[in-house]
Amino acid sequence: MKFNYFLDYLFPRKCFGCGTEDSYLCSSCSSEIKLLKRQCCPRCRRYEEDGKPCSKRCAEEFIFDQLLVCLEYAKSNLISKMVVQFKYKFSEDLVGILGKIMKHQLACFSHKFRNSSGNIIFIPVPLSERRLKFRGFNQSLLLAKYLKDSFNDTEIYDCMNRENGSEQQAGRARNQRLKNLENKIFVKENWNERLRNKNVILIDDIATTGTTLNECARALKTAGVNKVCGLVLARGK
Repeated sequence: MKFNYFLDYLFPRKCFGCGTEDSYLCSSCSSEIKLLKRQCCPRCRRYEEDGKPCSKRCAEEFIFDQLLVCLEYAKSNLISKMVVQFKYKFSEDLVGILGKIMKHQLACFSHKFRNSSGNIIFIPVPLSERRLKFRGFNQSLLLAKYLKDSFNDTEIYDCMNRENGSEQQAGRARNQRLKNLENKIFVKENWNERLRNKNVILIDDIATTGTTLNECARALKTAGVNKVCGLVLARGK
């Protein structure tokens, strides 16, 4: 505890929006964050109430069944700053701020998924062993743990692995992303029986093309999972 006070003294918390000290997000800037009131088709981004593919053609491109997005990444510089701080300069306080955003959207938009399919579990999108050692934590797992505290009827299965060398998706075209991740995300040994017929909410921070979520869904459904709903903080262009 004393060490944390020392860090706060050396590196005081400042609001990412206005620079006010004592908090990463002051009440004034918090009110400016606009959560999405409608979800979109994962492929064509046509408005679709539950974030499901809007047509057969769109459904053919994705293996996951639904994608819930909290914010548009490009429209919120404030959120982009917080996500970078969270991922690369770990700040524990941001787990609560970002987790509350995800909790709100999950409560608003997952009701049909949750009511129609029991045995829901949270699964974080995995990091490779190399990236996990470098960063020291998996941000998706931390967000899943925060959500678990708010939805007591769920469990967390940290049951997936990702091969080294499959991390850098940013800046790649969709076909390059697909090739980069092909057969590189998989379910850990001895998890298939526990996953069979489960309904999964797959947690990640940012999605762009949805390729990472899709490859996770492929591995999970191969292992016997029933349905997969992706939940992300934001989606880039």
